[in-house]
Amino acid sequence: MFVVFKLSQFSFARFRVQEAKDKLRLIKAIDHCRERMPLQMVTRIIGLSRSRYHEWKQENPCGLDDRSSCPKKSVHKITSTEIGVIREMVTSDEYRHVPTAILARLAERLGRVFVSASTWYRLIRIYKWRRPRLRLYPAKPKVSIRAAKPNEIWHGAQQDASTLCV
Repeated sequence: MFVVFKLSQFSFARFRVQEAKDKLRLIKAIDHCRERMPLQMVTRIIGLSRSRYHEWKQENPCGLDDRSSCPKKSVHKITSTEIGVIREMVTSDEYRHVPTAILARLAERLGRVFVSASTWYRLIRIYKWRRPRLRLYPAKPKVSIRAAKPNEIWHGAQQDASTLCV
């Protein structure tokens, strides 16, 4: 078996096994060979790393098929429910006065989402979420002071009595 692998110049570093059934067949073949040889020797002969073998051997929540979008496989990948919580907090009126970096720490303290502030900024930019910008004070009046008859309201800068003509 060793001579056949060396002559074929096959390597798992250059070839990726993507199908789950192929991985299961390979695991069964390695387990069959382990009855007569140690695992280190078997994996060295076929050119498969022991870490990859053990990764395939353990229970994988998404199966053995190659899936790049499995959130359970990479624990640091943000899930869609976490993105929904971030969106809700970013666009809610309740937190409109809180800056985004502080909002990320507030979410951690409340136990809702444990994601860094830079990820919050990146998600806001990617999904084009707009923070609510409501005015906290009442609107200024558009109409100025109006007098009903002449000399009812006097307004202006203070002047000398000598410059006033009556």
